[in-house]
Amino acid sequence: MFKREPVRPVPDTALPLEEGERIYKEGRSIVVETTVVEEGRLVRYRKVSHPWGEEHYFREGNSIPSHAYRSALGK
Repeated sequence: MFKREPVRPVPDTALPLEEGERIYKEGRSIVVETTVVEEGRLVRYRKVSHPWGEEHYFREGNSIPSHAYRSALGK
């Protein structure tokens, strides 16, 4: 069995300036990857738009509903 390390908050002065948005293609899908600071740590959100119109939303790699994505990013 693996032992998990506790999550430690990162001091404000140590945060890298990686907040921002990146748009790229993954296969035929368009991915919008947004990184924001939440409670002192960087959190990555992704919106994957498929060519047939379907969209999927993720927070740290886990699927989330569209309203949670919009609420977190203020969209």
